[in-house]
Amino acid sequence: MAYSISTLLTRNLHDVFGENDPAHRRAAIDEIFTEDCVFYEPGGVHRGRDEIDRVAGAIKATHPDFRYQPIAEPEDLDNGGRIQSVSGRPGEAPAYAGTDFIIARDGRIAAIISFSISYPELDSAVRRLCVDRQQLEEPGIISTFALAYIYATGVYRTGCQGWPADRIRHGAACVGRCP
Repeated sequence: MAYSISTLLTRNLHDVFGENDPAHRRAAIDEIFTEDCVFYEPGGVHRGRDEIDRVAGAIKATHPDFRYQPIAEPEDLDNGGRIQSVSGRPGEAPAYAGTDFIIARDGRIAAIISFSISYPELDSAVRRLCVDRQQLEEPGIISTFALAYIYATGVYRTGCQGWPADRIRHGAACVGRCP
C-alpha cells in the first residue's frame, strides 16, 4: 500500500519511534519503509528495516514513557517532507525537540534524516540568546529547535520578554533588541 507523505511522517513518529511494543513497531516498519531504506542520524547511518527496528527499539528503551508531539502539521514537497516535534513524559515539559525529514519512493519511506536536541542544551542556548539579543544591531533568526523550545515552554512570554507571537512564523522566530 502507498501512503501519503504526511501519513508516513506521522506513522514514523508514533508507530516506529514512539512504539514500545516490538511486534507493533516491526509491523509498522515493514508497512511504511522500503526494504532498502536508510536512516541518517547524528549517531550514524543505518541501512535496512532490521537496523531501523534495532535503533528505534534502542532509542525507545532509553525513555519508554516519552511521547512524541508534533508542534506543526507535517509538511510535504513532492516525494519528501518534514515533521517537527517535541518529546517527553505526558504532563511534563518536553525534554527534546526534533525534526525528521523523509524521502519517499512508491508511497514508503526510502530515507529518513533525523535531528534532535535536548532541552537543557536549548535552555542554555536560548538564555544566552536572550542576553545576547540585547546587543544585536540587526534582527536575526533562531533555529527551528530553539523555536520549538520557545513555543513549548513559553520562554518568549516569561524568561525572555518581547517575543510577540506575530513575529514567530514558518519555523523561525525573528528577533531584534529586547524591549
